[in-house]
Amino acid sequence: MAPRILEKALHSDIPDDVIRCNILPRLPFKLATRLKVISKKYYGILTNNATLSARQARLCPPCPALIHMDLPDRHLGAYTSKVEAIDVLSSTPDIVGIPSGFDFLGCCLENGILSLLASTNGLVCILYTPTNFISHSRAPTLFIANPATQKAQSIPGTTKHITRFDKGIGLAFDPVDNFQENTVSKFVIVKAVGARTIEDNGTKFCFATFSSNTGCWAMSSTTVYVDTKINCNNKKVAYGSGIMYWDYQEIVLWFDIATDMAGIVKMPWIQLGVEVKGPVHHDIDTSANGMLVCTTIDKGGLIVYHLVRVNTDFSWEIKHERRWIDMMKDSISAFGFCHSMQLRSGLQPERLTERRLVRPIGIVDGRFVYIGVRQEWKTKVKIVCYNMVTGKTYDTGKELGNRYSKNPFYVYRNSMANIPHIAVPVQGKICEGRAGGCICAMYTGEG
Repeated sequence: MAPRILEKALHSDIPDDVIRCNILPRLPFKLATRLKVISKKYYGILTNNATLSARQARLCPPCPALIHMDLPDRHLGAYTSKVEAIDVLSSTPDIVGIPSGFDFLGCCLENGILSLLASTNGLVCILYTPTNFISHSRAPTLFIANPATQKAQSIPGTTKHITRFDKGIGLAFDPVDNFQENTVSKFVIVKAVGARTIEDNGTKFCFATFSSNTGCWAMSSTTVYVDTKINCNNKKVAYGSGIMYWDYQEIVLWFDIATDMAGIVKMPWIQLGVEVKGPVHHDIDTSANGMLVCTTIDKGGLIVYHLVRVNTDFSWEIKHERRWIDMMKDSISAFGFCHSMQLRSGLQPERLTERRLVRPIGIVDGRFVYIGVRQEWKTKVKIVCYNMVTGKTYDTGKELGNRYSKNPFYVYRNSMANIPHIAVPVQGKICEGRAGGCICAMYTGEG
């Protein structure tokens, strides 16, 4: 009888509509899921509830994590599983649910490779590339998925518009309340395509988009020209406040989805003329308010920049800066695995970057900067976390599953968000083909 008395007591002062509309939608997915066991009533409210899912995706406070996916490490040629390992970093592991895997995609994971391309507001974009030569089709398949709810849907037209092991793909998804007037939940996939220009030895970028509203691929009329050679293998894609960003080492390529405008901005240490010591390792991502953040690490220390936009002009601002010597004085125990830095003559912070590969992995919750440290090729990457608010650093005790991995980490927020419906194209036409200048002509040679 105790559970019934408890439920009755809970409902005595709080109206049901307040619980449904204002309390449950503000709980993280993992906590909300636990409430299903309280009673049949809560199980019914929290199961297959499109209204609650939409509101939870918008109202739930961000409890993000960093997610990374790559094949497991192989030790001296020893056999290991071909299924990708998932690394998750979070300051609140009890609140943020950890994806257990991607078996729900329905692919034969043993005969292909999964690549995590984007993560936006609870949904992720994953590319499956078959590697089995016996297979009749080795064409890739692009998925949009929600790891928390274990739901996924393949993107039409992938075989003609996406190449094997493609990387320049971003996902735009902003949750809305479908039950409000004139609001429709949708997602947009944007692919940046770079090519060298022969006439001026530069680089030209164009953009292909897929919208769930139309179910079609379309080419943007916007192009961006850069008068220098750019390595078209981008490092990472991020999305925030309607703008997609691609990291091309020394420049950031951006594309405004609503206005169809695009351009480039130089990396912050180049634009601001910041004096750097040695090679610069960096990472980009977007904050909770949609602002682009760039974290850099060199032999001197760590700097965090924010990208500020005024109309079509972008400029970087330094938001946080810390030297290695100061970080170590405050938290020397976090660097206990770097034995050569603490000598009788004092701290030797230069030995951290001279003898080890140190790179930023990502920022969580606007405060926690995760840093990867690898001493040599035979050791895995150790993860330390620096708190920009307190100035303290701690050893997370975590290591990457693959010591050689260069795949980026993405901010992941587990959410109840439903995957928007993908419309059926008018007359079954997936794109404009060669006549419309579509990228499918580049890959298939067909209209």
